[in-house]
Amino acid sequence: LMNYLVLFPFIITFLAGVILYLVPKKFNNVFKVVTGIIITYLFFHTFYSFFKTPQNCEINLPLFGGYKLLFGVKTKLASLFIFFIGIVSLLIYIYSLKSTHDLKYIKEFNIYYLWSAGFSYIILITGDLLVILGAWGFLGFTLYKLVNIDRHKGARQAKKVFLLIGATDAIFVLDVGILYSIAKTFN
Repeated sequence: LMNYLVLFPFIITFLAGVILYLVPKKFNNVFKVVTGIIITYLFFHTFYSFFKTPQNCEINLPLFGGYKLLFGVKTKLASLFIFFIGIVSLLIYIYSLKSTHDLKYIKEFNIYYLWSAGFSYIILITGDLLVILGAWGFLGFTLYKLVNIDRHKGARQAKKVFLLIGATDAIFVLDVGILYSIAKTFN
């Protein structure tokens, strides 16, 4: 179980987003409180992992021929970037407390915000290009949904963001293909 500790921030942010999706919209304060607790946990976890020795996690997938997914924090530089995700996520949450008090899309904001933080975290801890590619796609989706949260005001900007993210995704897929053709592995 301790090996999987490195995955907890992603699992918790993802599951909290799913649970908040099921909660009715009339509980606006619940969304803010749950998001605050999860983001504060993410911050303290990243702070703790910055000072801790590197940790690794390996998940075997027997259905896919024993394919191994590698996760872990291997260097202090990676720990620093992960710590920055914790800091930025906490700062965005604190700022959003004041700026979203009259927003009628608080539920959607908190869900996509939690998922964005979680997918950003998983991108930095994985050593597998397929996981990075999948998480990058979901991160692009959540960022698009955050920009387009007010469907009337943000539609034009959201289309621009979607085009930019789509172009970078296409280049990223090409890069993954080139790396796989050279290394013959996704790890």
